[in-house]
Amino acid sequence: MIPTAVDPIAILASWPVTTLEHDATLQTAIAVLGAEELGALLVLRHDVPIGILSERDVITHLAQGIDPTHLLVGEAMSGELVTAATDTSIGEAARLMAAADIRHLPVTRDDEFVGMVSSRDVIAVLSGAHDAVHKHLGVTL
Repeated sequence: MIPTAVDPIAILASWPVTTLEHDATLQTAIAVLGAEELGALLVLRHDVPIGILSERDVITHLAQGIDPTHLLVGEAMSGELVTAATDTSIGEAARLMAAADIRHLPVTRDDEFVGMVSSRDVIAVLSGAHDAVHKHLGVTL
């Protein structure tokens, strides 16, 4: 079955979610992001999720000339942790991501993290749904 905007976001969530403790250095995070080919990491403080460190966060700090061996992940991460429950629709998750201006969305079930979704995952579904509607209507763009 091809996912659509009304399907639950959980079907797109990738697992496991790679994590780092807040007191790891930005250099460590860069190494993990590169080795795992990831766009973001879930940041923990004593095993409790507190934020996301994305490629964008890394680039912002490196562009400011910050030494990544002296900056902690907890200092470099994005502030507020925005999440979606497993039963949130893909369309609603897209709206949530756009409103919060985020590219990575942790997915939760009963306050437990069960995966991560990227904007790329969501866009792929929504663009496919868009194409399907146009095909059904006989519209070509």
